[in-house]
Amino acid sequence: MEDYLWYKVLYFWCYTKQPIGSGLTIPFLIGVEKEFGRGEDYKIDDLLSEFHSIEGGDFSITIRNCQNINMDVCCLDKLIEQEKTCYQNFALYI
Repeated sequence: MEDYLWYKVLYFWCYTKQPIGSGLTIPFLIGVEKEFGRGEDYKIDDLLSEFHSIEGGDFSITIRNCQNINMDVCCLDKLIEQEKTCYQNFALYI
C-alpha cells in the first residue's frame, strides 16, 4: 500500500504537513496518479480497489464531507485494535 502514490500524498496531507488536512478529493487523488504516477489509464475503479486493498492494516480510508470546501474527501484514519477487527468483519458484508 505504501507504494501507491495516492497513499503517500494522502498520508502527507493528513499526518505530515502543518497544519494537517482532513482529506483529499477522489478527483485530486486520481489526478496525482495520472500526472505523476501510473499514467492516463488510471481510473476511479483502480483507486477504489486499492482503497479496499489496504484493509487489515493500521489505517482505513473513509470518505466524508469537508465543510470547508463542501465536498467529499478521502481521509486516512488510524485504526485502534478494536476497530481493525470490526472493519475486517464488516467488509465481509460489502
